[in-house]
Amino acid sequence: MPDLWANTRVIGLIQRFDNAYLVCRAAGDPTVPWTFPTGETAPGESCEAAMRRCGESLLGMRLEIDVGQPPIAAVLEGRPMTLRYFFCGVLGERPPQPPRVEHRWVRKDELLTLPVDPLHADVIRWLAQQPL
Repeated sequence: MPDLWANTRVIGLIQRFDNAYLVCRAAGDPTVPWTFPTGETAPGESCEAAMRRCGESLLGMRLEIDVGQPPIAAVLEGRPMTLRYFFCGVLGERPPQPPRVEHRWVRKDELLTLPVDPLHADVIRWLAQQPL
């Protein structure tokens, strides 16, 4: 039986109580654009499980998945992929060891001013237009 979610990248739109969103980039490299927390599914893993694993391993955060968006077909780095965005909240956190990513919380209007991964540009514009 084929793996339904093979070649799928999960992306977390992680929101805090004050409506700020979490963005991250590789630790120690200020030239890298900001992105939303992202990971890929492991063989046989559901997208929701991959998103939770990504939160734990990259950020040290236990995520609550509020809602997943429909799959989006894309070509990334020359290969076909499926993208799944998830709106998430944070249930708990601890510092990951060692820290692999730098992260910060930003308001929706701040998202428009950051150097971001072009992959997320349309999503950021859409988020900025949404009411609080």
